Amino acid sequence: MRTNRIYDEEFKREAIKLAKTSTKSKAEIAKDLGVLPSTFYAWLKKSEVDDNGNIITDNEITRLRKELKGVKMERDILKKAMAIFSKN
Repeated sequence: MRTNRIYDEEFKREAIKLAKTSTKSKAEIAKDLGVLPSTFYAWLKKSEVDDNGNIITDNEITRLRKELKGVKMERDILKKAMAIFSKN
């Protein structure tokens, strides 16, 4: 029976970077890292590369979306407050 392993974001990021730069096949890289190929392919599918070439994982994207939502809400509150104070 196999137990579910939890990999940290840094490990995933480095594995994805290796897949993008290595001449080995993705299945070989997954095997070398001790990760199931299906898990590894899922990481690759969910990853994105930003403008600076940094790899962003799915968890980071989710976290950044939540942070953006909060920042937008703060911005809207400040806009309303500014409108109220500028009327006087």
